[in-house]
Parts: sequence; structure tokens; C-alpha cells
Amino acid sequence: MGERSGRQAAVDAVTSGTVIGVWYSLPDVVASRRARGWIKVGLLLANGVVVAWATRINDDDNGGDIGAHKSDAAVDSGNAPDAEVGLSGLAELAVVAPVIDAETLGLSGERPGRPTVVWAAVVALAALGALGSVAAERSIYQWGERRAARGARGAHTLIGVGAGIATAASVWALERRRR
Repeated sequence: MGERSGRQAAVDAVTSGTVIGVWYSLPDVVASRRARGWIKVGLLLANGVVVAWATRINDDDNGGDIGAHKSDAAVDSGNAPDAEVGLSGLAELAVVAPVIDAETLGLSGERPGRPTVVWAAVVALAALGALGSVAAERSIYQWGERRAARGARGAHTLIGVGAGIATAASVWALERRRR
């Protein structure tokens, strides 16, 4: 692992941990629910800016060669003989293929516009993920509120610090493992 990738893992971990820590600590500092919402929107935007900045620096460290991972075939697409072969096959297909087929006319066995099982599963998983996130956010907030009702000082802040440290450690470990 190079110096740059280690630094990038640290930046990602600190950024993510800070955002999560501030996110969950907000109820102790900001009383207005609307203001907390706007601050959270700002946190998400700031996190996006930091990620974009870190990605840009990483691209600059690679010599600005963003397309360095492209295959030779993708880079060398100007070969005329290969392009002509592909076009001649298309020309033959255009002559023998029907212009209007049964599926276009709606005469095939499949119903047009009917969602596939995979698409429905993806939508269901996305909905469950969103509902799970909302449920987790509410339970963490209620946990902080219960702590505050018992008289704990900085009830949400303690949760935020713990969540931020756990997030930073997880992100750092995953980034280090990936690189």
C-alpha cells in the first residue's frame, strides 16, 4: 500500500466518522427539528464535496490519467478494418431481419410493461432498506431522548461520538483491506 492510499483511507475514515458523529449529536446542540434537517443536508453536501475533492486529488496523483484503467481495445478503437467488419454484419442483418416483429406488435407471449421478478425484488429491497434506515434513525434518536429524560448530560452527543468512532474504524479498516 502506498503513502497516498493510506492517506486516502485516513481521510475517508475521519470524514465519515465526523459526519456521523455530528449527525447523531445534533439534538443536544440544535433544538429546532427544521434547523437540524437543514444542517444534515449541509453535512451530506459537505461530505460529497470532501469525497469529490479526495477523488480529484487521487486522480491528480495518478498523473491525471483518469482513463488509465481502460483496456487496449477501448483505447485503440480507431482501427478501420474492425469497424468495417461490424458494419457489414449489420447491413446483412438489416436485409434479412423483419422490420416489424411479433413483439413490436404486442403479439408475443410476454406482456409489455410487466415488471420482472428481479426488478420487483430490487424495488422491494430498496424500500426495505429505506424503511430500515428510518427505523434505525428513529430508534437511535429515541435512545438519546430516553437518556436525556433520565438526566444524562450530552445524551445524544455520547451516542454520536460512539457512532462516529465506530464508523471511522469500520471505514478505515475496509479501505485498508480493499487497497
